[in-house]
Amino acid sequence: MNRKIAISIISVLMISILYTVFQKSRVAIEKVKPQKKIVEIESNKIPLFEFKNWDGSTFSKNNLSKEKSIIIVYFDPQCGLCEKSGQLFNRFYKIHNDSEVLFVTSNTHEITLNYVERFGLDTIANIRFY
Repeated sequence: MNRKIAISIISVLMISILYTVFQKSRVAIEKVKPQKKIVEIESNKIPLFEFKNWDGSTFSKNNLSKEKSIIIVYFDPQCGLCEKSGQLFNRFYKIHNDSEVLFVTSNTHEITLNYVERFGLDTIANIRFY
């Protein structure tokens, strides 16, 4: 009889501990959820710039969309951290689906094209390379 009582008490304690751990982890996860923060910059505060496209056309401050947010990623296709960026942009492209994403590099067309194909970034409509 004492054994049944001890097992019951231990079971209740274990359930209580598991419930408490679950609740605390749920609260901690909710605090970590990313917040979408958009910083609006007046167009007269953006410095002049010009990026060359692979076809020779240019993209400048005057081409910035007023309807979409712009993400400019300066990257090196041979950099380890930049490789992680390529993987992340491919996996989570729906997050930045409402934005224009401009990848800008000073590397050669061949090296950049290898990067683009390796991560499948050429299949995502709102990503362009300069």
